[in-house]
Amino acid sequence: MISVIIATKDRDEALRKISLPSLFGQDTSDFEVILWDASDTEKSRIVASDFSHRFEAKGIDLRYFRARRVGIASQRNDAVRVARGEIVFFY
Repeated sequence: MISVIIATKDRDEALRKISLPSLFGQDTSDFEVILWDASDTEKSRIVASDFSHRFEAKGIDLRYFRARRVGIASQRNDAVRVARGEIVFFY
C-alpha cells in the first residue's frame, strides 16, 4: 500500500479542485490519503469531510489531521508517523 501525504496550509480550493479529484480518479485503490493541515481556517477540513465518503466508497482511507506544527518539513515528518503504507508519496 502507498501512503499519499498532502501537507497543506490555506489551500482548500486546490484540494477541492485539483488534488483530491486527481487522487479519487486513480484506477487503483491500494493507497491511503493523509491530509496534514496547518490552515488558519476550517475550510480544508470541510473539503476533506466532503470527499471522505466518496473515497470510502472506493475503499480508500482519507484521513485528516490538524497540524500542531507549521512548516512543510515538520508537517511531512509528523504525517509519516501515522502513515500505514510501505511506500510514502508526498503530493
